[in-house]
Amino acid sequence: MRASFFILVSAWKNAGWFNPGWLTQPNLRPALEALKLTGDDVMSVFRRVFAADFAEVKRRILAERNTDPLLQRYDVNPLMETPFVKMPDGRYLAPSTHFVAQRLSPASLYYVGLSLGAQEFSSDLGKVTEAYVGEQLDLLDTGLVLHDVEYAKGQRAADYVVVLPGVTLVIEVKSARVARLGRLDQQGYLDDLNRDVGKALGQIARTGAMIRQRHPAFAQVDPSQEIRGVVVTAEPHYMLNSPYYRDQITDPGFSTVILSLSELEHAVAAAHAGRAGELFTTLTGWGAEGIDTAGVIRAHEEALGLEVARNPILDAAYERAWGDIDVYRTSETA
Repeated sequence: MRASFFILVSAWKNAGWFNPGWLTQPNLRPALEALKLTGDDVMSVFRRVFAADFAEVKRRILAERNTDPLLQRYDVNPLMETPFVKMPDGRYLAPSTHFVAQRLSPASLYYVGLSLGAQEFSSDLGKVTEAYVGEQLDLLDTGLVLHDVEYAKGQRAADYVVVLPGVTLVIEVKSARVARLGRLDQQGYLDDLNRDVGKALGQIARTGAMIRQRHPAFAQVDPSQEIRGVVVTAEPHYMLNSPYYRDQITDPGFSTVILSLSELEHAVAAAHAGRAGELFTTLTGWGAEGIDTAGVIRAHEEALGLEVARNPILDAAYERAWGDIDVYRTSETA
């Protein structure tokens, strides 16, 4: 990430150009030392993640071109994967610095990780994402939080069971993103969701049923309290809380909302401010039009007299990176 940040700034400041020869300039030494990098570190990341020569870019364009001319506008742009193209003079040019910045995004880093070792990366990412959701849940005023309950030898329940006033939440975390084929057509999208989100809904169904049936593994949980489900995904699925999509994926038998990590952060911030049970009861409730997650959270903030609820974990991360956040809270651009 440090090397990528250096590459991004270099592109922004030089109209998309990156010259490997810059890395030996004395004036860049302080910046590299501050980032704890060497020129070789930067070039290793640059060649592996950011750059391709002209012939390689052309080859990928032709190899991945849709055979239907009407669909070629949707072909994958290889500059999204390698935004810099090597020019004849040895320098590299990024035709769009936006693609350079995008290469640092969590969405892009997901695929960089997969390219380095799919099985190990997927396993590690799942554990990290699950742990992060647990950190968010720790902000809530809960009566009980159960994590990764083993209800039989080698068999585990949903990732979290959270007891709030008036509602018990069964929460399953999924870190995988929609695969490329799932982004090309409606059926591919639904097939991908049923493999990933569908499994999460099934886990919520099993865990909720065990609580209702007074399984010994959940003896601490009141089986008579309302049970609701939450699926947390790594990326937003804005339409999945609409009746059209829910009719085509697994029904867990418990009213369930699907939240991205960013939506969960917003919901937890609002619940942390007060009346957590009330918010999540409403947030997981189904009506004829599905669930408007952003509208529910916004209404809760307004009921508490808040303009925007702040998430303590995000504030702490921002302060570690950039300094005192109160300076930005009071600015016109906050």
